[in-house]
Amino acid sequence: MAFNTDDRLQLEGSEAGTGFDEDSLNELSVLELVELIEQEEQLVDAFERNRELGASALLHRVANFSVEQQDAAPALEVGGQTTELLDELHDLIDQLEVVSDQLDQRSACLDQQEIAQADIAAMLLEAQKQLSIRIDQAHASVSEEKRGRRQHTFRRAA
Repeated sequence: MAFNTDDRLQLEGSEAGTGFDEDSLNELSVLELVELIEQEEQLVDAFERNRELGASALLHRVANFSVEQQDAAPALEVGGQTTELLDELHDLIDQLEVVSDQLDQRSACLDQQEIAQADIAAMLLEAQKQLSIRIDQAHASVSEEKRGRRQHTFRRAA
């Protein structure tokens, strides 16, 4: 599976968060929030798969480069100095370390976003529960008031 431009754009776009501000998130239902979290989890999974594929491809390239160059490589210079091939190999290893560090940072960022979204979803679920309780109480109070008025009207008519 190749890491295509669309995936990279989606991942880069999600780095700043979900694209929703706090007010927008407060207006979403729990199901919508769960869906957003699941979408973020899918992005994280795709990112991690692509990270593993990229690291594997880079290591494979380094190994192939080493094998290719061994066949046509000049002998080591006198005094233990390495050839141009080893310098290039070290450069590739340095690049791999930089990419690995960047991927680790990105993964940590996505983990933090996922935790924040889970906390928001839990908070909104609790708020919805409280709101539901208050609505039920208000409904019961209004219903009881209507019953009281009907009985009072009925007593007057009698």
